[in-house]
Amino acid sequence: MNTWKNLKQTAYMAWVIGTKDILDVVKNKSTATNLLMMLGIVVFFYYLGVLRPFDKEVSVIFYDEGNSQRVPESMTLKNGAEYTFQKASSRSELEEILSHQDYNQDYGLVIPAGFDQSLDSGLQPTLTGVLLWPQRYKVAELEAAYTRDLTELFGKPVKVSIKGNILIPRSDGNGMQVTLSTNLLYFLLWSIITLVPTLMLEERKTKTLDALVVSPASTVQIILGKAVAGMFYALVIGGLAVALDYLFITNWLMLLLAFSLTALFCIGVALALGSFIQSPIQLSLLALVIIISLLIPSFFAMEPILKAGIRAFIVWLPSVALASLFRYAFSSSPASAQLWQNLLISLVYIGAIYGLVTWIVRRSDR
Repeated sequence: MNTWKNLKQTAYMAWVIGTKDILDVVKNKSTATNLLMMLGIVVFFYYLGVLRPFDKEVSVIFYDEGNSQRVPESMTLKNGAEYTFQKASSRSELEEILSHQDYNQDYGLVIPAGFDQSLDSGLQPTLTGVLLWPQRYKVAELEAAYTRDLTELFGKPVKVSIKGNILIPRSDGNGMQVTLSTNLLYFLLWSIITLVPTLMLEERKTKTLDALVVSPASTVQIILGKAVAGMFYALVIGGLAVALDYLFITNWLMLLLAFSLTALFCIGVALALGSFIQSPIQLSLLALVIIISLLIPSFFAMEPILKAGIRAFIVWLPSVALASLFRYAFSSSPASAQLWQNLLISLVYIGAIYGLVTWIVRRSDR
């Protein structure tokens, strides 16, 4: 009975502290500006990386089952679309290359044997189109668009049939799955590591934090309260990113797991940072160093040119493990060994950072 009562009291105190911090973000000019900036950056990244209305380039990865002489290296159509063609030696290579594409307008094309002869005979040959996962709801629209474009390109009527040829990007690919996972990691890192310590700095100035420490609230309740506020704004900013990029998601459970662990890790880092900073300048410098140090390894971890020795080291870093979990949410299922390794690495770092935060707060109690 006492255990249940203590849990209810802890939850209540954490909620009270967290609610106060959530409102403080909106009231504080600095944190409110940071919040609006980050929301704007999320939308800007979506416009620049996904919508790209200004980009007329279309890359076609094609596999020729025969020996067609009709496929050009590149061509600009009347509608301004700039087509480039890259040849694959097999259907599997076509899919592998497509998994590394970082723009969802690109697609695959299988040219059937006897294609040139069909065109010369006045027949309408059927080409097989291969789409990436985000385009799965636009099959009919894209079949019509590609049929129109390729008819213009080849100078004679052709037909493009997609029908079920939807490719889920590979988990080891270096395409949009890497870009989106790195973006989400960046959004959560930047927002939480700047918002939460700024609140703690303001509380230190106004003596609110001192009042919390000597209040009936326990160390755990204070930490949980700050975590509630951090998680709320992680959901606001990360939730917007997820809502914009939902078409790319292949595994919602994996996304929920990656999001939760990343938010917890970022909140822990933010609490540790906020426990000893003394000025806004110090916060800006340290936050920048921490964010860059965590982001750079996750950004380059999937680069094929990365040296094996460097890769073997950075896979044990928390940001690389968390970015990998996000990547699995935007791609095919990884090998179980990879999944468990990244999950274990993430949990170890999260446990370590919260252990550090607890030690810092208890030390301040004394």
